[in-house]
Amino acid sequence: MSVRANTHGLSLNANYNWSHEFDDNLGLFEAYQNPNDIKADWSPGDIDIRSTFAIGVVYNAPRIPIRFTRLATGWQVSTITQGRTGAPVNFGYSFTDGTTDYAAASLRPDCVPGVQWRATNWSHSNQVNPAAFKKPALAWGTCPRNYGRGPNYIQPDLALVKNTKLTEHLNWEFRGEVFNFPNHPNFSNPGSSVNGYAFGASYSTVGNLIGQGTSRQLQFSTKLTF
Repeated sequence: MSVRANTHGLSLNANYNWSHEFDDNLGLFEAYQNPNDIKADWSPGDIDIRSTFAIGVVYNAPRIPIRFTRLATGWQVSTITQGRTGAPVNFGYSFTDGTTDYAAASLRPDCVPGVQWRATNWSHSNQVNPAAFKKPALAWGTCPRNYGRGPNYIQPDLALVKNTKLTEHLNWEFRGEVFNFPNHPNFSNPGSSVNGYAFGASYSTVGNLIGQGTSRQLQFSTKLTF
């Protein structure tokens, strides 16, 4: 779904997408829980992001009533906010007592019927209810693949642009941008091994250095066009 609007120097562009993806195709470092029953891993896929949205606003400011013409015109403010619901989390169970030959990377736990997997007092370090899972009673765990969901994602960015006409054929642009200007943390998926380290906790963000999902970043640039 898309919405566009333009009025008095203000432009709005909003997009929303809902999708639901299923597959039994595993990632490069993943394995089927039961190689003899591949269809048992049919579930929402690793790229099953249910909702995504983006809202962009651009405002071309009118002339400012001051004496300096070059300073009074050419101002533009824009913002874009992108967001999505959480990515799938595939819960696993690792045997540590040496009593089984099952592949620890592919075995899933048993789900406890009627118990919600999401923690009621949710925080980035407490996202999953451990009471919703237990050690597999039989050869294969009963929890479906990609049973959980990671944290939602949202990032608002802001930009201020000044265009200055120097001559008839020469224009100067100065741009200042702030990515994730409220410095909102976008946590990555939590630990997914039910009996492993950091189960249900996220201790890193989606992006750690540059780009989307990082902490607040400022960028300045300038260019001449002729």
